[in-house]
Amino acid sequence: MDRRLPRCGTGYLLGGRPLNADGNQSTRRTKVLHPNHSRGSAGEKFVEGVLPGHWVVRKVVPDYGLDLHIEVFDLLQDGSGWAQTAGEHIYAQVKTDSEVSRYDAIVGPRLNVSKFKSVERRGDDDRRVGVVSVPIDVAELATIEAMGSSVPVILFWVDVELHAAYYVCMNDYISKVLLVENPRYAEQQTVSIRIPALNRIDAETTDFTYFWLLARRSKLYSLFNLFNYQFHELDFIRNRHPSRADISASQALEMIDVFVSTNLRLDVWGRRGDGWWAPLEDIHGALTTLRRQMEEFKLIPTPQLEKRLMHYGWDTMRRGANLGRMYEEIVREWYLPTHLAASLR
Repeated sequence: MDRRLPRCGTGYLLGGRPLNADGNQSTRRTKVLHPNHSRGSAGEKFVEGVLPGHWVVRKVVPDYGLDLHIEVFDLLQDGSGWAQTAGEHIYAQVKTDSEVSRYDAIVGPRLNVSKFKSVERRGDDDRRVGVVSVPIDVAELATIEAMGSSVPVILFWVDVELHAAYYVCMNDYISKVLLVENPRYAEQQTVSIRIPALNRIDAETTDFTYFWLLARRSKLYSLFNLFNYQFHELDFIRNRHPSRADISASQALEMIDVFVSTNLRLDVWGRRGDGWWAPLEDIHGALTTLRRQMEEFKLIPTPQLEKRLMHYGWDTMRRGANLGRMYEEIVREWYLPTHLAASLR
């Protein structure tokens, strides 16, 4: 059996140091590449390779816990291959540690953790979720928690042997899993993160829709905030608060007209790749109908249409304001190792 070391340039390698011509280890000290750095670089390249080719992936330097910045681009529909930025961003941590464990986690139903200090209720409705348990430094988690939830941070664990990458949204994991199960996690040095084994990234599958929607999160949060403001203002008028008695029906309709025009200009309604959330389609349809009725009223201002616009405008803003609640209670729990997420897949 040939046990000669692989040739590198004019010498051979042993423990990161070159051998001289006599086969002895060189006394010249040079910079060496630690295996962890090599694995980390390979993991980052793998993640970049499985994302859509027209997305832009940048390495974050210096690295304080966030490894990659991912900017979403949309392919133009003219077939030219050109793409334009969508103004949507994701940050990523990439881990390639070999010290992971795989097992089936048993998860039971629980109350909404956004409202209650809920614990799992074990019983006949338990779900079995295959997970990959990945260790991560608490300092990195503290950075993500401090960022809040509007800018998504994805944890990728790359299995270099199986050529696969698994993912979980860390903003949501911290809020919906970690703080529920271990509210004093900050007192530890490391924490094990459970990534569902089904969360294996593949841009060619329907599950990748989640990434398109996730990248749009900051825009959606802006929409939710705007709808809440608009509904509050219209509801204030609708209840005829004494301090706002000076506002006439025509002024209320002008508010609705401004609200509709403002909302329809937002870049959240059209499809981004395959990314789509059905409730957005419903609200977009209501806003479009409201705009058409508003144009009809400007041409023929009948009392009947005025009454309809007042009610329909208020109801549309009410439904729009509910989007944020749906997102917080349901969407943010997608693709997590929880009973609700397992029930939806």
